[in-house]
Amino acid sequence: MYRTKQVLNFVFKYGILAWMAATLVWYLIVSTLHRGISCDEGYYLMGFLREQKIEGQATDFHFITRALCRPFPDDDIMVFRYTRLILNVIALFAFTLSSYEWLSRKKGLSVSRWAYYPMAALAGAMSFTFATPTISYDSLEVIITMFAISLLFVQFVSERKWPRHLAAFGVGFFLWFAFTNYPPAGACLTILLVVLCWLESDKGKWQGVLFALLGWALALVVNHLFVHDLRQWFSEMTRIMVVTFTETSQSGHDSGSFSDSVMF
Repeated sequence: MYRTKQVLNFVFKYGILAWMAATLVWYLIVSTLHRGISCDEGYYLMGFLREQKIEGQATDFHFITRALCRPFPDDDIMVFRYTRLILNVIALFAFTLSSYEWLSRKKGLSVSRWAYYPMAALAGAMSFTFATPTISYDSLEVIITMFAISLLFVQFVSERKWPRHLAAFGVGFFLWFAFTNYPPAGACLTILLVVLCWLESDKGKWQGVLFALLGWALALVVNHLFVHDLRQWFSEMTRIMVVTFTETSQSGHDSGSFSDSVMF
């Protein structure tokens, strides 16, 4: 009986079951990454073709993905599947480490890191299995959000000034692309980060606002030079907003219904 209790304590203390489950799910993800296709994925892949004209969209994720995958063939489905997988794993790794440090240092989390890490890996694996394996605006928004919040946690836990400022700079950089990738989600992420900063408003935490604005400004430059001409982007967004709030869709829906369909 005592030996059984020791085994159970070891299993739950170090998250052995969670490690096993996370390993199994990630193995299934990687081993089946080359299988299947969906109609949504076909739409995404057509937009990744560099010669394909894209206009009239409220999301810029096609242009962002083209920029990320520029060195690779634009007609290879596995390029975009592996891009999503690699970015997802890196973002999840950053989020897991930074969130644990924040929770353990600032919030008194008593869970062992060896139990926390596999649970985060398992949750990340479950989120990866949502929708198509190819990178999409949903999955890209998740990746951007994890990077932005990870950097915010670094800003919260770091005792040195420059790591905090660099983290704030990175937060501002990712916020711009969170908005251009999917405006409603980018706006929600901005509100979330502001609330987190307000809740963690210890001395020096708001000093990073200037660096966040500088990161946001750099993102605009990068966006204009390497992703999507900002003049074209602003023109298209303006046209979309005008249609959204002043006109009626071709299907006969009122502008309110059309607004919901465009933005959400």
